[in-house]
Amino acid sequence: MMDTTIFYFSGTGNTYAVAKAIAAGIPGHLVPMASVTDENEIKVDTECVGLVFPIYYANAPNIVRALIPRLADLSGKYVFIVCTYGGGKGYALKTVKGLLRQKGGYAAAAYGVHMPQNAFLKPRENHGVLYAKSADMVKRICQNTRERRRGFWATEGLVDMVQRPLTPLFRGMFRKYLNETAGGCEEEPDMDKIYRLDKLFHLNEQCTGCGLCARVCPVGNITMEQGRPVWNHRCENCIACYNLCPNKAIDSDITKDGFRYLHPGFSAKKAQEQGAG
Repeated sequence: MMDTTIFYFSGTGNTYAVAKAIAAGIPGHLVPMASVTDENEIKVDTECVGLVFPIYYANAPNIVRALIPRLADLSGKYVFIVCTYGGGKGYALKTVKGLLRQKGGYAAAAYGVHMPQNAFLKPRENHGVLYAKSADMVKRICQNTRERRRGFWATEGLVDMVQRPLTPLFRGMFRKYLNETAGGCEEEPDMDKIYRLDKLFHLNEQCTGCGLCARVCPVGNITMEQGRPVWNHRCENCIACYNLCPNKAIDSDITKDGFRYLHPGFSAKKAQEQGAG
């Protein structure tokens, strides 16, 4: 009998691959976060709970921050956090741990898993090496979870240590970016500004109106109007629509120089299976 529920969110497959491997190794039951966005209270019947998600703008994605307050009965459960990132974990773990405490929960273990960057080309980044390291970390996550160990582990421990003192600087940089890009007043929550960053997506002449972008959006943020996608300002910035468009008809200022990425174990079909789109 499975005693672990693993909530995950993924746009281009890095986190999906890690979450799927963890579920197979513990074993556990996978629940896409986007599949429970309409539930006011999310009951978790298992004794162990995993939260697996990517890092956006040096923090946990909006969907993660919206999910945790709706989780019920966390007291006494073994909760572990796994964040995937192309740069660093930022202040995501602090954010998530704080939200768990507000619900009477406690993050017993946390992990940072370095994966390929999905928004721009990183010089000398070796995807094969990163996939291999992530596989090793998954083995550790599974063993630690079965043994109910406590602590923090990262695939790039030294990099993580070097970045920690820079976290406040990164936070300031991203807040400035959000203020300048999304607009709104200074007091407006960052989450609301992030939702509006979908205005950075725009179409080129290669759009055929196939509607795949709307179907792969995990949170149903895209609707088709007169054969063209419209973004409705509830964007998670996962860039699934951009990376999965079969005609490369979507451009975005979130990404750089037309760079596109998908984890080799991910596809449009898998994207459609995980969410509301």
